[in-house]
Amino acid sequence: SEAVMAWAKEFCALGEPVADQLCYYEGYKAQPGETFEQQLKRQMVEDMKECGQALADDKVVKKGSEIARGSPAAVEQLVELLTRLMRLHQQCCGEAEDMRWKVKIQINQNGACTKFHDDLVEVRLAMALVGDG
Repeated sequence: SEAVMAWAKEFCALGEPVADQLCYYEGYKAQPGETFEQQLKRQMVEDMKECGQALADDKVVKKGSEIARGSPAAVEQLVELLTRLMRLHQQCCGEAEDMRWKVKIQINQNGACTKFHDDLVEVRLAMALVGDG
């Protein structure tokens, strides 16, 4: 959505203080009975709250701002986007019993490899929300 892209532009404009790579693996640190969508949302909310607090503590953003509070609206929309993409994959490819999800979010990473080559990964999606991608 345009709101997620606008948030990404604002967030990434903060530069080095937000440079990070977040990886979420299906089942890793999941709570009992939690689906990957629930796990992804919970872990992203936790990570973005921690990031927002650190940015506020370092006076990169104002305390109480959307980013300082963990960007809750943007995280909600980003999780919804990722969920839709996962459902699209399942509809196109079906569900394999041995398949596990990995979601990697790269923020302000120089030379990020999108790995458009053969490495035993059947499906990969790379998407830029802001910048050259």
